[in-house]
Amino acid sequence: MLKTITCNQEGSVAVLTLRFSPVNALHCSVLSEIEDCLIQIEAGQRTRAVVLLSSSDKVFATTYAQVNTPCSEELRCLGQLQQLLQHIKEVPFPIIAVIAGAALGAGFELALACDLRISGEYAKFGFPDTPNGILPTSISVTTLMEEVGVAKTKELLWGGRLIGAKEAHGLGIVNALIPDSLLVEEGIAMAHSLACLPTEVLVAGKQLGENKRRVT
Repeated sequence: MLKTITCNQEGSVAVLTLRFSPVNALHCSVLSEIEDCLIQIEAGQRTRAVVLLSSSDKVFATTYAQVNTPCSEELRCLGQLQQLLQHIKEVPFPIIAVIAGAALGAGFELALACDLRISGEYAKFGFPDTPNGILPTSISVTTLMEEVGVAKTKELLWGGRLIGAKEAHGLGIVNALIPDSLLVEEGIAMAHSLACLPTEVLVAGKQLGENKRRVT
C-alpha cells in the first residue's frame, strides 16, 4: 500500500502528490513508491497526462541525506533515482511538475526529468550539496545543459548556488510562473489541456529531447 505518495485520477489526468513531510526527502522507499505509481498508471491505460506536486507549499522535494548512511545504501538510492528519472522521460504521457517551495538536489532532478515545469513565485532550485561532493546524476546534468547551456550548468554545479523562480523562468528551467494560490489549479488545468491532444502529438513531444540527443 502506498504510504507517502497519493495518486488521484481525474478523468484522463493522474495527480501524484508527495506527502512525506517535512522536507520530502527522496530516500529509497519514496523513489520506489513513485516508480510503482508510474507503473500502475501505465498499466491502467487511461491516463494521458500526469501532474506531480507536493502537499507542502514550502518544499517540492529534496535530497535524502543522513549521517552514517552506508555506502551500499547510498549507491542503491542513486541507482533507483537514475531509474526513476529515465522512466519519467520514457512514459508515453507528459508529466508536469508543479513546484511550490524548494526543489533541491534530487528534488531538482525530479523536476528536471518532467516534461513541463510550472512554479510558484517563491520556488527555489539548485544543487546545494555539490560543494560537499554530492553530484547530480548524468541524466539530470544532460537535461540541465539542454535547458540552460553548458556554462550555466557548470556555474550551478560548481557554486551550489540556489536560484529563485524568476531567474529559473528566465533561464527556461520553468515554463511559467504562477501565483502560489493558483498553482495547483493551473497545473491540473494544463494537464487536462494536454490530455485532449491527439496521441501522435503527445508522442512526438515526448520524443523531442531523445531525438535531439541522438542527433548530437
